[in-house]
Amino acid sequence: MGESVSGWMPIESAPKDGTWFVAYRPEPKLGTWSRVLISRWLEETEAFVFVEEAFDIYRDDIEETNDRGYHRWHLYELGNGPLHWMPLPDPPEDPQ
Repeated sequence: MGESVSGWMPIESAPKDGTWFVAYRPEPKLGTWSRVLISRWLEETEAFVFVEEAFDIYRDDIEETNDRGYHRWHLYELGNGPLHWMPLPDPPEDPQ
């Protein structure tokens, strides 16, 4: 799949089946933002989205809303979308 030495792949090859992955976006021209995020394709928006608040990607449903009724995800704005991606690791075994 054209994986680079670091594991980052072009965003064009990212899954569009709702799978969560690690996304990388470039440094902004002004201000500061997180460059490494958890992201996924959301069919209803036809775009990649990222979680905006505390969210358990291994359990929670992206369609759930917070206590204010807002979705827990946010669309990337024009020009700040991810350029690269890599798969999420599996969570470690729970010792309990």
